[in-house]
Amino acid sequence: MIPPITLYGMMTCEHCQAAKAYLEKRHIPFTFVNVDVLMGQERNDAMEVLNKAAMFPAFPTIMIGEKSVVGFDPDKIDAILKECEAA
Repeated sequence: MIPPITLYGMMTCEHCQAAKAYLEKRHIPFTFVNVDVLMGQERNDAMEVLNKAAMFPAFPTIMIGEKSVVGFDPDKIDAILKECEAA
């Protein structure tokens, strides 16, 4: 079973848009968090997740359950999804 997927990105980031298009094309359900527009506690919460995934916030960051993919790496995304489906 595939865990919840969250894509943290920015509207001006072409790699974020490529990751979003990749997930949409494969009909993989995900939540897109547009970090550009977050404010207050929502932004703090998102930054906390991003800082845990990498040593600094990087975009896109894709959380697949507890696992993260920093940057747009289709092979890594597919590997994690395949691992989840096998479990």
